Amino acid sequence: MSTTLMALVAFSQAFAQNPSDWQFMGTPVLTPDASVAWAADSVSSPSVVYDSIRGRYLMFFEARTPYTNSHCPQGIWRLGMATSPDGVSWTIVPDAVVPSNPTGWGASTYYNCVAAHPTAFFSPNNRGTSQGKVWVWFKSEQIDNACQGTTRSWGCGVYTGVGLATVCFDNAGDPYRCALSNTPVLQSPDGANMGTPKMVYQTDTWRMALGIYPDIYTATGRFDDLTLDPTPILRRSVLRQTIPWVVNEVFNPAQVCDDDSAGNMDLAMFVGGRETELGATVAGSWGKAISDSSVLSYMLDTTPQVSWTG
Repeated sequence: MSTTLMALVAFSQAFAQNPSDWQFMGTPVLTPDASVAWAADSVSSPSVVYDSIRGRYLMFFEARTPYTNSHCPQGIWRLGMATSPDGVSWTIVPDAVVPSNPTGWGASTYYNCVAAHPTAFFSPNNRGTSQGKVWVWFKSEQIDNACQGTTRSWGCGVYTGVGLATVCFDNAGDPYRCALSNTPVLQSPDGANMGTPKMVYQTDTWRMALGIYPDIYTATGRFDDLTLDPTPILRRSVLRQTIPWVVNEVFNPAQVCDDDSAGNMDLAMFVGGRETELGATVAGSWGKAISDSSVLSYMLDTTPQVSWTG
């Protein structure tokens, strides 16, 4: 089977006829939009799905807003959406999918500072209608004084876990957020910095891969109620002994249904490895891992597919 893969890297494109021959297309496909205030500064971390009903693409992305708050140490990040007829030209939807806000509406939410790192899944069915829907999972963070004068069921730490938004379509086919979980669908253990979730649906199981520094973990269960496996599937301390491009962290997993290159393996995963100094990335790579038949462990290629510095 020959598979064409498409990725969006820093909102430019990369294509490959097979997962070891990537070509970077340097022209951005989405840039900050001055007419959309919350997306005027930056856009990043895209997740793209195909709307098979209307024959178009939907992109979900994070945007660091120009707004600030002293109790949001990482800034205020919102989750946005864009549409495209061809996967190349994109238009941002003006309303944020998750409008993080540390004051006013949304101030008591688990995502009031950050909704970022989206991973999306399109379903053609929506409660028996033919309009379809999209589930969008995202990393969530709250203000650093969230529990002053109150308590939160998801804890008091900045890092709260993974949230879930649902996007529906009206009769004209226009997308809109129709649901947003009141609590994280996966809660960060002990306030750990959990992020970069990626979801697939495999043999009646929802399977999420995600990073908890410096390793990669999985969580399984219902789409709206996940349980974290406490054992990493890719552990940095083990990998770095034999794989030189895994230095300080293995991160940002992207699960895909595998092709013939892995024989009878069920899933493949593209992951990053990077070297950092004083919190800044100085070099990085990403490569491919393939699962065993149980999908409980992965073997990472010793040679990366793409590397960069700076």
